[in-house]
Amino acid sequence: MGFKLIGHRGAKDEWPENTLLGMQKAIDAGVLGLEIDLHRSLDGKLMVIHDPTLERTTNGTGEVKSQTSEQLRSLDAGQGEKVPFFQEVLQLVIKYQVHLFVEAKDFTIGEQIIDMIKQENALDFCTVISFDHYLVDEVKNKCQDLSTGCLIHGRPLDPASMVQKAGAD
Repeated sequence: MGFKLIGHRGAKDEWPENTLLGMQKAIDAGVLGLEIDLHRSLDGKLMVIHDPTLERTTNGTGEVKSQTSEQLRSLDAGQGEKVPFFQEVLQLVIKYQVHLFVEAKDFTIGEQIIDMIKQENALDFCTVISFDHYLVDEVKNKCQDLSTGCLIHGRPLDPASMVQKAGAD
């Protein structure tokens, strides 16, 4: 079994994290997959940003969920980059045939993630992951063709059982 190189938040230590530029640079460097983080904007759009707040990764302030997608897109996410829409990232991974690990940071967006992945015909390119194993279970139950994975924090007694109960791949 070999290792696979995955761009965590794109190329976060080299380029602005969770931006299209960072993802393109990671792809250019030869990654086979990307990992991104999703939150929902005030107007219900899926936005690619790690933190629930804007201060660390943009020139904005406040919570992601309290800003419209237009407001989020007006921010500088580093080097003039914008906070991407999920749809843009899906189109990028399809274009370059790399895999996308989609981390749901907002535990209410499972169905919306499925809908967008289906809309972009990206089922074969995506794995939905989360620390919320109920979300993973929901995604797998609603779309068995979509790959899922559980993120685990700490030192659980029986991580294999946790993953099995969530129906994760």
